[in-house]
Amino acid sequence: MAKLQRPAFLCIAGIVFATLVAGLIRLSWFSPPGPSVRRPTEISPEEYARGKEAFEARYARSADEADVFSWLGESFLSRDRFQKAVACFEAIPTSHPTYGRMARYLEGQSLLNLHRAPEAEQQLLEFITLEVATPQLDQKILIDARQRLRHIFEVELRFEDLHRLLQEIVTRGEDDAHETIVFCFPTLLRWNGPDAVKWLEQFHHTDPTNLHLNVALGRYRTGQGRLDEAIQILNEAVRKHPEDRAAKAALIEALRQADDPSMPRLVEQLPPQASDDPWLLLQVRGTFAIQQNRPEVAVTAFRQLIEQNQTSAEAWHGLGQAYRLLGDDTQRKQAQTMATALGRIQNYLGKAMQEPTDLDTFLKISEICLEADLFSEGMLMALCARRIAPADQRVLSAIQQLQTRSPKKQFPLSPR
Repeated sequence: MAKLQRPAFLCIAGIVFATLVAGLIRLSWFSPPGPSVRRPTEISPEEYARGKEAFEARYARSADEADVFSWLGESFLSRDRFQKAVACFEAIPTSHPTYGRMARYLEGQSLLNLHRAPEAEQQLLEFITLEVATPQLDQKILIDARQRLRHIFEVELRFEDLHRLLQEIVTRGEDDAHETIVFCFPTLLRWNGPDAVKWLEQFHHTDPTNLHLNVALGRYRTGQGRLDEAIQILNEAVRKHPEDRAAKAALIEALRQADDPSMPRLVEQLPPQASDDPWLLLQVRGTFAIQQNRPEVAVTAFRQLIEQNQTSAEAWHGLGQAYRLLGDDTQRKQAQTMATALGRIQNYLGKAMQEPTDLDTFLKISEICLEADLFSEGMLMALCARRIAPADQRVLSAIQQLQTRSPKKQFPLSPR
């Protein structure tokens, strides 16, 4: 499988930080009074006094507490003193007219640097929601916030949340090649590489009771073949959160791989299939139904999964098996053809991820998508190619073919 790259936000953080500092300098000249600020105990009186003095020397006006904590927070963040930075930004309420929104973004950034992923997610989501509703800041900052949130979802294997986030990014035309590939082919990529595991372990170390982190850790351990450890982690998660379907699905998959005899009983105890079932749970339902020779149930599960993630090779393969049991050779061949096409695409994704300016690779993926009637994915790959070579005749031809062949004739995409 293709391996995920280093988080893109790490590469542009310097640019974004310079941009936001410039913006805050302009705002700080005429900062209107805001709501009261809670003075954090982590900041000593001496640090506060030095921050107040530095702010007033820079802006030639009296500093209130919000001015001081914004100044100190930026200073601590620039020196990688993330704990103190969090304390400063946390003290500034979101409703503050000058610093509130930026405080949420910078607090999220600082928390992520401390590997406090659940708290970072909360701050980033609040910032993104506000900035999308009423834009106020440089677009680079919003893009960076989305990349940080995307990184959290990727590491925690939260594919459904990741897909919704990327849908927004792609629709707005703000995606890079990495994001386009992840959006189009989320389950064809390798998600259990050593870097991802390390990130998750760091997240888990800071918050070992968090459900999302425990489910993700169990899934990583399953992928590593450490099944006893995975089952122990996931059993505990299910015990504490018996209604969580993602935890149950991860546990069942670990038990299946371990040939544990308790697995069928857990599957039979699952609630009825629902429209918001996690992807892994739908895969588990379909796989177990085939093992139990219940192909109609398998078709229902795999079809729902494909509706949500139509490039799932496992779902198409399972669907082919179900139609084989039903004796429907036409549907079986169609499903197998799609699974084969996705296998071919997977062979090119590694190069596309490692060499995002390789024109031929994106054109080849787009060509296979066209053959498989994956028109939206093919168009997105062709648009990646157009970024690389806007005037290349092969690119223009690929886009034209996709527009001609697609039954929709339109694509829900912003111009690139």
